[in-house]
Amino acid sequence: MKPRAVTFDVAGTLVDARWDPRRAVEQASALAGIEVAEGSGDAYGALYAQRLPAFHAANQVSDDAVRDFWIRLDEEWLRGCGQDPSLATALYDAGWELLFGPGSRVFVPFPDALPALQRLGGDGIRLAAISNWDNSLPVVLDMLGWTPFFDLVVPSLVFGHEKPDRQIFDHAIARMGLSPAHALHVGDDPIDDLQGARGAGLRAALVDRSRAESTPPYLRSLDELELAFAWTG
Repeated sequence: MKPRAVTFDVAGTLVDARWDPRRAVEQASALAGIEVAEGSGDAYGALYAQRLPAFHAANQVSDDAVRDFWIRLDEEWLRGCGQDPSLATALYDAGWELLFGPGSRVFVPFPDALPALQRLGGDGIRLAAISNWDNSLPVVLDMLGWTPFFDLVVPSLVFGHEKPDRQIFDHAIARMGLSPAHALHVGDDPIDDLQGARGAGLRAALVDRSRAESTPPYLRSLDELELAFAWTG
């Protein structure tokens, strides 16, 4: 049965996400002209991991709160590196350019992603992004020129529940005014995407580009996504 909507995971499904906060802060420092010792990004990664609850909370508040989180984290890291913490805003701006500016190689679309979005959209199928991601998800989709394809974008940290929690799927389907039986979810994780979507009543398929052929529930490529329209689970 042809679905009325296809919901997509993003990282690992549509986009090869290469973000590593440890290396990203070192690269951003170089862009900003801030000298730090080689490997100092490891301390940044540790600080970020320690403050994850605060990061999650900021996503629930606003984009400005998330920006403030990063700048405070940058200040603390710069201080620990023996650098002037007042450089934190310049470091943040350089990091933004690295991640989301022209020519970014941090979020790289898989070759089969855009053709799939174009085919589905041209066939009148509605699209949504449901991803375990922070508030930057709409920025990434906009950077890639994909915003017009999506009726709805649901980053888990902004919504407040992550896959495989069915609440994020329930929310998306309700917002689109559909029955779960009329939607197909496509992801890459057997727990978050397959079990999560099925638990909310959606059909589901997984992308595994290492496979030799597409057999339920696995697609070897989004080029063969329409095969999953006939799958029942």
